[in-house]
Amino acid sequence: MTPVEGAQMWQTYLEPLRAQGVLLGSPAPSSAPAGLTWIQDFLTACNGGCTVDFIALRMFTHPNHESRLTVIVTDYYDVNATAFQEYLENFYNTFQRPLWITEWACENYNNVNAQCSPDDIVSFMNQTKGFMDSSSFVERYAWFGAMENMQGVNPDDALMDSSGKINALGEQYIGTQIASNGSGSPGVTVSGGHSRTISWTMTAFAALLGIAVS
Repeated sequence: MTPVEGAQMWQTYLEPLRAQGVLLGSPAPSSAPAGLTWIQDFLTACNGGCTVDFIALRMFTHPNHESRLTVIVTDYYDVNATAFQEYLENFYNTFQRPLWITEWACENYNNVNAQCSPDDIVSFMNQTKGFMDSSSFVERYAWFGAMENMQGVNPDDALMDSSGKINALGEQYIGTQIASNGSGSPGVTVSGGHSRTISWTMTAFAALLGIAVS
């Protein structure tokens, strides 16, 4: 879909919802660097006729390989949040709107045989999630994924086991446990997750697990 087509469909089908008080998120762009350009062209095509309350983003990366999603940093080395943080900051600085991270995980699309290890994933989640929890411009985020079948994504990114029960990574995600450095599994129990950022995903996650969420 071109940005012009997207703008036309937005104004026809989505913009009327804004009058009903519905918050509208941008189209979630491709994880290629051209995603930012697509959103810029989309907003230009809207010509002021599209109300975008927040920017929706996706991120799949590997700590030791080139990231498909990095805008400023083209290579993402070591297990740290630098490229992830710079990517989010670049989108926020460009569009000056809150961000919703609709998907993110530790995934290598460049070499399917060199995926993130469980230790990589534990550390990657801990650092990126910590950054978003403390950020003033990230309103929501959702790890990929809360499912038994990961649809081709690294199965070690799953938040539940094959029987549908929450696993150690899932416990880390919701904040009941925090990762110990380099262990590959969560360590000490903590007080809980960041309600502002995890509430929207926890409702869906809890529904899958049969847990009531207030």
